[in-house]
Amino acid sequence: MMLERKKVNVEYNGGILIRIADRCILADPKSIPNVKPDLVLLSHAHSDHYSIRALRAIRKVPKVMSRATREIIEKKHDVKLREVVDVEDGFCGEVNGIYLEAYNAGHCIGSLQFRLNFKDSIVYTGDVNLSKRLVLEKARILKGDVLIIESTYGLPSYIFPDRRKLYCEILENIVGLMDMYDVVYVSGRSLGTLQELTFLLSVSRIGMPVVVHPAVYMYNLIHEKYGPPLGSYISTSKYIPGKPRGIHLIPLNLSLNAKLEPAIVCTGWSIRWNKSNAYPLSSHVDFSQLLEYVEKSGAEEVYTVYGFTKAFADYINSKLGIYAKPL
Repeated sequence: MMLERKKVNVEYNGGILIRIADRCILADPKSIPNVKPDLVLLSHAHSDHYSIRALRAIRKVPKVMSRATREIIEKKHDVKLREVVDVEDGFCGEVNGIYLEAYNAGHCIGSLQFRLNFKDSIVYTGDVNLSKRLVLEKARILKGDVLIIESTYGLPSYIFPDRRKLYCEILENIVGLMDMYDVVYVSGRSLGTLQELTFLLSVSRIGMPVVVHPAVYMYNLIHEKYGPPLGSYISTSKYIPGKPRGIHLIPLNLSLNAKLEPAIVCTGWSIRWNKSNAYPLSSHVDFSQLLEYVEKSGAEEVYTVYGFTKAFADYINSKLGIYAKPL
């Protein structure tokens, strides 16, 4: 039996543009849409989910985000955002006549997922993680009639090992390398994964200083302001590879581009690399958790965004029998 489509229009237009009941909501704007939104939602502070130009150009529109997300963006770009509505995990209320809820997304400090409550409820996950991490609580699965879900790892080949197993393997590898080198480089995403690794290494019994890159240090301080402490670590105002002796936590792009050795790389993409020093420690859900979210959300319509959008939407359509469309 063909289900009637919900009276919701979802498209990618400057960001994720949601039109329902004569209202227009724009989530994670990367450019300026061709229609002025009534509300802007910002899920988190990774630069692939917003454009500072778009945030500043969309005027006289409330912009909903967490305090941590706001502080990261303002410090990173040396700006003062306007028309910001600060919300935190568990917020339920009305903003510009639109009733919404915000909940922890488990992706990085300040990351949120949203539910919009009209006749049909709409859930936007942003980037999400359903695994409990050392420094972040896992996200909850939100129920909704319409689900807009990330599909970063939306292929069946992206199944991640148990997080505790990865922690043990990373620590064992570092111990072995420290017997041969004065410095071991550990890289990951500066906001999200490297706070997790800062804590893991600072509380471990390896007994070596944990040195964080200045870019990571800024995120660590903001994480500790709004979340749990990350343990003992040091930073320098100007990063010099190889100094001082210890375990150096560096941004993923620096590790890959500068070819610093020996380097341990932590990213979900590494599951396909077949490299001994690479671990799929990710701040995202894997494929199995994406499916879990879709099934438990109870959604009748699903829109996939970011990553393997078409492949994941096709899988949902064919295997789960749920209407799904890539953005």
